[in-house]
Amino acid sequence: NTIYIGVPEQRIDYIAIDYHNIEKALNIITDIYNGYITNSSINDLFIIPIIIHGLFGSLQMFHDGNARIGRLMQNALMWHLINQNTEYQFISPSIYSNPSNEYRGEYRKLIVDLVVKNDNEAWNNWINFNLKRIEDQVFENNILIENMMRKINRK
Repeated sequence: NTIYIGVPEQRIDYIAIDYHNIEKALNIITDIYNGYITNSSINDLFIIPIIIHGLFGSLQMFHDGNARIGRLMQNALMWHLINQNTEYQFISPSIYSNPSNEYRGEYRKLIVDLVVKNDNEAWNNWINFNLKRIEDQVFENNILIENMMRKINRK
């Protein structure tokens, strides 16, 4: 069956990867992922995981969950790279990207652009969007910590 990515019966954004090519595409993504786990630098902490996320999300191999798996890969790789390349040793991912429902439409459009346009502008937009969501999450975490510290100090 051909899976069309887009709003059902309204438009077709792109046709998902042919199942004959999935293994090859996954091997390429896995090679990139594993290559940066072993040969990374401080400059790779955010950009490479965001690229992995975009590559995986754009494959659309599954009926549902492609973006969640791509985001999981991004967050796990970011966590590993931060622990490997900085003095921080987080026991779980503390810096991550999780676009809220408010950004869902933009998020989906950017994934489609990676496939349909597949140019520097599409990748720059994708990376900038995800960096902004990471920044949002850092500020949200900071607010949660400040609120927790206020509660602790009141006791």
